Amino acid sequence: MVDGLDIGKRVVVKTDDTFYEFINGWECTIDRFESGFAVISRPSDEFQDTTLVFYVPPESLELVTA
Repeated sequence: MVDGLDIGKRVVVKTDDTFYEFINGWECTIDRFESGFAVISRPSDEFQDTTLVFYVPPESLELVTA
């Protein structure tokens, strides 16, 4: 699990929750925390100059090590 000290770090979404299933396995950056959720972002694979932003429970994130 991640916390407020991990802002700016790279994480991987790891979840069994069907709501977040479509982003499971994505590598993102933690931007901030709001209302108990981690706000993560990553560049879009489909659209140039577009950033995707998601609100995800912190327990669904693992820090990238390496």
